Amino acid sequence: MYTAVFTVENDAGTTVSDTVTVHVNTPPKVDTLKYPEDGASNINPLLSRLTFEWEVSDSDSGDNLLIDFYLGESKAFLQLIESDIGNDETWDYTDGGLDELYTYYWRIIVKDSYGFSDTSGTFSFSTKDPDAIHGVLRGHAVFEGWLDHS
Repeated sequence: MYTAVFTVENDAGTTVSDTVTVHVNTPPKVDTLKYPEDGASNINPLLSRLTFEWEVSDSDSGDNLLIDFYLGESKAFLQLIESDIGNDETWDYTDGGLDELYTYYWRIIVKDSYGFSDTSGTFSFSTKDPDAIHGVLRGHAVFEGWLDHS
């Protein structure tokens, strides 16, 4: 914040002063995307909630930060899923609809109350086959050892 005092004197010797305070805004910053980590695999697509985590910052105290969350099946064509998420460092994706054995891409944009923003890099994660969890493959049990057919 900067303060300037302007003083003007007219021809009659009368002076008028005014003080002007200027707030210089520093844009917010996406520090890191934390979870899912870039390249993470084996994310369960059947979860009713997938929590995304990030860190953002702003050196200006008092700035209200909002997050826009993007997700998509192509790095080049991400869709805005949720806009103006409060300044939390986690957000729960509860829409479901993640396909198994698929790669997804995500990023965020952090915005401050003055219209400045910063865009994160784009991270990816892959979903797993939910039927392959705990030794079950497509509805068939996986056995170890010999079966007695007698």
